[in-house]
This record gives sequence, C-alpha cells and structure tokens, in this order.
Amino acid sequence: MDWMLKTSTYPDAIRAVLDLLSVMPFRPNVDVKSLCENVLHMFKECFSLKDNPILEDALAYGTVLLNFSMKYPQAMNMLLDPTRGWNFWELWHTVYLSQAVEQCQNLHRKMMQDTSNLHHQADIRAAMHMVVPNAVGWIWDAEFKPEPDQKKAILFSNITAHFICTKDFDAAGDAFILFSGFKGRDHSPSDLIPFLKHNGKLLHGALHGARVAFNNPAIKCDLAFRNTVLRAICPENGRGSQFTNANKLLNFTEWPTDSRLAGSPLSVIQRMLLLVLPTPSLGNPAEYIPFCHTLMGYLRSNESKDSKRVALRRACRLRQDLATIDADGVDPLLRDMVLSELYPALLKVVHTDWFDCNDYLRLIFALASSPKWLPRLHKCITWCIGIIPELQKSPDPYSFYPAGIFLRIQPDPDQAVPELGAITKDQWWNMMRMAWHAAGSNDSLVLIDVIEVIEALVKGTEKYMPDDNEELQSLLGDLDHIHQLGDQKLRTGKKVEYEYAVEYLKGKIHGRLQALQPGPATV
Repeated sequence: MDWMLKTSTYPDAIRAVLDLLSVMPFRPNVDVKSLCENVLHMFKECFSLKDNPILEDALAYGTVLLNFSMKYPQAMNMLLDPTRGWNFWELWHTVYLSQAVEQCQNLHRKMMQDTSNLHHQADIRAAMHMVVPNAVGWIWDAEFKPEPDQKKAILFSNITAHFICTKDFDAAGDAFILFSGFKGRDHSPSDLIPFLKHNGKLLHGALHGARVAFNNPAIKCDLAFRNTVLRAICPENGRGSQFTNANKLLNFTEWPTDSRLAGSPLSVIQRMLLLVLPTPSLGNPAEYIPFCHTLMGYLRSNESKDSKRVALRRACRLRQDLATIDADGVDPLLRDMVLSELYPALLKVVHTDWFDCNDYLRLIFALASSPKWLPRLHKCITWCIGIIPELQKSPDPYSFYPAGIFLRIQPDPDQAVPELGAITKDQWWNMMRMAWHAAGSNDSLVLIDVIEVIEALVKGTEKYMPDDNEELQSLLGDLDHIHQLGDQKLRTGKKVEYEYAVEYLKGKIHGRLQALQPGPATV
C-alpha cells in the first residue's frame, strides 16, 4: 500500500488504498500528512488548466480525501488549513456542490414520503457532510457564497426544520449553513432568534449569522434579539448570576473543554457578548466594578484591534453613568476607579490608535453636560478641534457632535471660552451647518441630542451666519426638512421646543435674505 501511494497518480488506485485504510479495524503506520499532501497536490493539479479542468479526476481525489478525513481527523485539519494559499473547499464546491444538492433534493422527497425510514435521513446527513465539513471552525472561516437560488434555499430551510424536529442539531446546522448560502442575503435578527435557541452546529451557525447582523449597520438589532444572543452564549444555569457567568466568559483565554461553544472563535463570541451584556446598575458596585475592569482589559489588550474597538464602543455606551459619576450617592471606590483607570484607558485608546469611533464623540457630548467634567476634557476638546477639517470633507449624522460638545462648553457665542479660541469663524459656521444637516438625518438618537443644545445651536447659527444668499437658502431647505422630521419623530414636549427654535431661526434667515436684496434703483 505504501508503495502504491508513493508512486501512483491513478485516482482509482489511490481511492482503493485510502478506502481500505478507512475501513481497516486497526490504524496502520501511515504518514497521514505526507499522504494528504500528495493527494491534495493531485487534486489541485486538476485545475491547473483553468479553462479545461479535469473534473472527473478532481471528483475522485476529493471524494477520497473526504472519506479518509472522516476517520483521520488530521486529514480534515489539512483540508481546513487556511495557510495553503488556495482553498480546498472552494474548488471542491465547484466540482460537487450541485451533485450534493441534487442528492439532497431526491432524498428529502423520499424522506417526506416515508418519514419512518431512517436511512434517508442518514443519507441526507452524509450528502451534506460532503460539502459542509464536520468542523465548527469552518462555519466562521469559510466564505460559502454560492449563486443565490430560492428553490435551493427553501429546500435546505425545510431540511433544517426537519432535523430540528428530530433534535439532530448538528445535521440541522449543516442544512442551515446551506440554507444561508443559497438565500443570498443576511438573515434578519427575527429570522435568527428561533435557531439561537438550540445546540450543536445549528447554534454555531446561528451565532455566525448574529455576528454578521451586528456588523451590518443597516440591520437593526433590537432588545429581543440581543437578549436571545445573550442567552445563547451564556444561558442561565443556576450556578451564579448570568452577569457573573458572562463576566467570567469575557475573561477566558481559551474555551473550557466542556463548553458547548468550543470550536467557535472565542474572541468573536466574546465581542458579541460585550455588545449584548446589559450594563449593571450604577448602584450595584459589586457588578459594575468587575465589568469596568473587564472593559479595561480589552481596551489595553494588544491581541485584537477588533476586540479593542468593540470594548471602546461598549464603554462609550456608559456615557450617562460616567456623566453622573460625581453625583452624591455613587460608591467612592467605583467613582475613583472610573476617574483614575477607565476614563484614562478610553482616552489612550482613542488618541493613540485613532479609531474612527462615533460613539466616543457621543460620550464626550454627554460628559460635557456636567460642569464637574469640564476640567477633565481638555485633551478631548483639542482632539475634537483637530478632526473638524476631516468631518467637513464627508459629513454624516455624527458630524453634529463636535459642534454639540463646543456648544455645551460655550452656550453663548458672545461669551468666548479660551479653550475654543483656535476655532475660526468659518469653522464655527461649517459646524453649525453640519449640525443642522445631522438633525435632518434618520438617526433619532442624534436628533434627540441636537434638541439638548437647540437653544445654543440657534444662537451660534445666528452669530456665525454669513451674508451669502446661496448658503442661507441651503440652510432654509434643511430647516424645512428638519421641521417635517421633528413632527414624525418627537414627542409633544420636545416637539414644541424644537418647532419654536426652527421657526425662530427661519425668521432670522428670511430677515437676513431680505436685507441682502438690492434696494430700488435711484434715478
């Protein structure tokens, strides 16, 4: 056998030897690594002529490798190796995916006709294993993006549902991956919730779908979805509070051997957990202090910029707590830890790594509402002034926040604050324009923050308004749009304040435009 494997390139001969190795009752002394390298090389060579690949031989070599890998885990690890420079599974899917789908279609039809026949279920599992490796890590590493096909998506959705009913969650997971691929678009959070309530490969696949949803800013991940992800990652098990267990998981350096999520990338699961774990109450220092220490660990870590970015995003969501950290009744140890450790760690990450963190701007906006925080914000103010030119190049809803921060520090433009002396009159005007433009976006949270400084924004706009007909007409257009948006998104109390400010400013602009009109000609 050893001689044949080393000298033969004939697929049937290699298949015969590997098939024999796979069914032998004992494991002979075989160099699995060298053997798989040889067969992988022969498989790859079948595609060396791109316009005319030798698909029949590729099918034979690939089938041999997969059958062999089901008994020899080392062989499967080699098939999953991402450092090879080419992807076995991508090439294999071009050869075998359509055949596997056709097998699943026929077997599913037979299974529905005779639900008591367990052989059909076993055959479907085997067919799916030929295109979805029996390795959880592949779910996260692979880019399985076949041509979207709704009929195939429906087929594998039905197969997923069947195996959920039979409580075979690994087979359901294989079908779910195929369903997701043929669907051709990201799952909505509401679609994922039922799948997150199970175990096995199905849970891993659903968590991968959740990661995609969290990374897509166009997808709204509501509280029900976040709570479902939290329970999927850290179920309540009666051994300590859910928060305590979650905080322990966030500090793992590797999966415990008995973890049901082992195989999924720990750092990715931890980043999702950071996003969905509810913030402890400020009145509960026993949980709040460990949570802040966990965030600081991620902020200071050099392991992953993605983890650091998520920790920064999560820490910035503590903005209302941080803004009131000096209030009476806050635990002194918690206050000291936030001011001496957490806040400096936040500053260092932003000002050293220069993350594009919109949440950080919202944090500074919240802190600037407290007079006690102003002496601590000098470095933040300097940083905000420095990013004004970049924001002017591509304004977005978060372009409001530097203006909002400065307006909280200097609510009356006629009473200048020395820290803001470096801002020019043109920059002030551009920030006013960006602030009003941001108020007209579809981001309700930005609109609410705009209203927090609406009086100062009107004063600043009036102060720095140029004698420029085109600029003023453009601002009028924004204000008309903003007025309509406020009607749709604001509650009665805020709406009255908002409408009054907008109407007042529109009147001032009309007055300025009228003053800019040329007077009657004199004879």
